[in-house]
Amino acid sequence: MKIDQQNRDLLLVMMLAVAVGAWVVLFPGAHSPLRVVLGFLIMLALPGYALMLVLFPRRSDLDFADRLILCLGLSVPVIALVGVILNFSPFRIKPVPVAVGMTIATVLLGGVALWRRSRVALAERFIPEMRPTATQVAWIVGFALMAFVVYWVARPNERFTEFYILGPQGGLESYARQLRPGDEFTVTLVLRNFERRYVEYQVRVPFDSSIGELRTPAIAHEGTWARTLRLKAPAGSGRTQLNFDLYRLGDSTPYRQLYLWVDLAGSTQP
Repeated sequence: MKIDQQNRDLLLVMMLAVAVGAWVVLFPGAHSPLRVVLGFLIMLALPGYALMLVLFPRRSDLDFADRLILCLGLSVPVIALVGVILNFSPFRIKPVPVAVGMTIATVLLGGVALWRRSRVALAERFIPEMRPTATQVAWIVGFALMAFVVYWVARPNERFTEFYILGPQGGLESYARQLRPGDEFTVTLVLRNFERRYVEYQVRVPFDSSIGELRTPAIAHEGTWARTLRLKAPAGSGRTQLNFDLYRLGDSTPYRQLYLWVDLAGSTQP
């Protein structure tokens, strides 16, 4: 199999896949319009193009419009397969493993497509023209506009912060529920920033004055902060609500509030 100018489209597809995968791995927190465009390519165009040439390497198999549609349609099963594999692996479905998985899948499909193309006579091979016709340009622009509209409509607009509590065993329900005033118990506070900017927070625990005010460092978008606290149950008896207040730095009112319900056994004797 000779790799020459006849195969430059597949070589470009594989190089773009590797470049985008490397960008996501090296700069996982970077966000820009170019990243969105390249992400669209690696998810919905490049693997489909490689798979399309694996299945239909001859020029006579399909016309240009059908090939363009298949580039998008055939990417879906590739995405699904990569997702299933990652879901049952230790890496799980996260941005970096997905980018790496799609890069590997695209490169493998590109290699198979190169082999398939080499088995077809040169005159019969599908090789895209470097100077597309006006109709072909119109098809490409139309699909690009459609992709932009889909991204614009489906893009996440909500900005929020996750604020939750984990018990000693790491579960949402594993905190101590039966306490006496003054008893110590342990919880872990967790913040996840989805505000699309760096944010500093303050956490206040009104029922335990010994904790004071906790101030976080500046947390990046999609960044996480966690702190394990050893707290004391307040005075009182019966079913009691323990509050945790979250502030964004500079706010005078709580941005988020959490509470735990515990049963206090009554005041302790001196």
